[in-house]
Amino acid sequence: LVGTQPATLAAHLAIEHFNPDLIINAGTAGAFARNGSQIGDVYLSHKYIVFHDRRIPIPGWDAYGVGRYPTFNTSVLTARLGFKQGVVTSGNSLDMPEVDERTINEIGGEIKDMEAAAMAWVASLYEKPFFCIKSITDLMDSEKTTQEEFLENLHMASISLKDACFKVVEHLSNSDI
Repeated sequence: LVGTQPATLAAHLAIEHFNPDLIINAGTAGAFARNGSQIGDVYLSHKYIVFHDRRIPIPGWDAYGVGRYPTFNTSVLTARLGFKQGVVTSGNSLDMPEVDERTINEIGGEIKDMEAAAMAWVASLYEKPFFCIKSITDLMDSEKTTQEEFLENLHMASISLKDACFKVVEHLSNSDI
């Protein structure tokens, strides 16, 4: 399942049943070539995680709609393992209408997925540290459609993601981070 609703439930159940010390959301995502992203790049979340498609144009409610959930500091992991960092934004659609792109740009988003912000919200409710590992399947500013590029690159990006997850878990289990 994809999207924020299944992610919310999965995060809640995982926390309730396992009480983890750290939550990692591993998945695929889109990025922008104009920011130096390439297909297969691996990103760790940076600063905060936000929603890009919850538009509530009422003062106070607008900030709630976006979210800005803190992410575990991945700077050391990024430096040691050679990954990139970026602000992850989440929404419930694969495509990206102009309004979503404007919002992503306004909030400093670099990575676009469909689950992270929902999971980050649940993690924040339980005061659990959270971060994302995202492998890039599509470039949102390329000539190809998102779905075409996603399907072409999903296998390769999944292999990059798997390798990155093993590196991150191994590093975390052998360090004081």
